[in-house]
Amino acid sequence: MLATINLGGLEGVIAENALEEARAHLVAQESSNSLKVRWKWSDDFLEWFRSSPTLRVLPWINPDPQLLPENRKDAYLWAAIELSTPDCLLTLDKGLLAQGSYGGASILDPHRLLVELDLD
Repeated sequence: MLATINLGGLEGVIAENALEEARAHLVAQESSNSLKVRWKWSDDFLEWFRSSPTLRVLPWINPDPQLLPENRKDAYLWAAIELSTPDCLLTLDKGLLAQGSYGGASILDPHRLLVELDLD
């Protein structure tokens, strides 16, 4: 997703919540190494996100769960949209993609974003 943002010449916004969610997936995904190695690898990967010149990292967001009652764990995404007013939310989450938009932001997967930017 970060490559999509960088290659598209876009500015992105991500919340610390999403980075920690990514860390959990990264640590769980790579099971052949020790936990210490996986944690260090995930730290390095997330630091790459934080150091991207085209990506602004929002602090941890504690949203009202009623923002997204059917999927409370992702309510921070709606709060992030309200805070940063982006043109789109870039995600792979099928439930969020099915909603199509929120608060003026289109909800797109990376492929759809490339199609809309005519970069595909």
